[in-house]
Amino acid sequence: MFSFESYELVVVIVLTRLLEAVAIVISIFLAFKGYKLRYVVATASIVFLSILTNLVGLVFRDYFSYIASVNFIITALILSGLVFYVIKNPEKTKNFTPPKEARCPVCNVLIIREDELCTAKIGNYTYFFDTCDHLIQLLKEPDFFVKRGNIFKGNLEEVYVKTIDTGRWSFGRTT
Repeated sequence: MFSFESYELVVVIVLTRLLEAVAIVISIFLAFKGYKLRYVVATASIVFLSILTNLVGLVFRDYFSYIASVNFIITALILSGLVFYVIKNPEKTKNFTPPKEARCPVCNVLIIREDELCTAKIGNYTYFFDTCDHLIQLLKEPDFFVKRGNIFKGNLEEVYVKTIDTGRWSFGRTT
């Protein structure tokens, strides 16, 4: 029948599969909650390497119980380290959808379409511009718009521009 070692092997294999299922759930959770893609890819890579290690263990049947045990321990340590890192450094992707009441600080018009949208982070505030020309105009004369009360005084930290031809966001950072 089964020996004591084979029961241990079954337990290790089941625990490894449960850990891989948890890693897949974590990967899906991170993807849907808007975390950066590198966290999702790292979690998926952990699952892939765990499965690959178990397949290598099948080739070396004499050492399969040792390989499965080490695989479970290493996968659990790496996955828990990744989860701890994500909890400590929750980097989410930027959400560039303007709020419903967002107005361009230059022309004070409501922003409805997002074809050519520009955003700028000045101080602690994020401003949305309906055209990039308005962003350039603000960058040329920031004191004028501060005096008018359209923006708050602060340093320009980040600029994001959505191009018309590709529809992608370009990132610019000032120091």
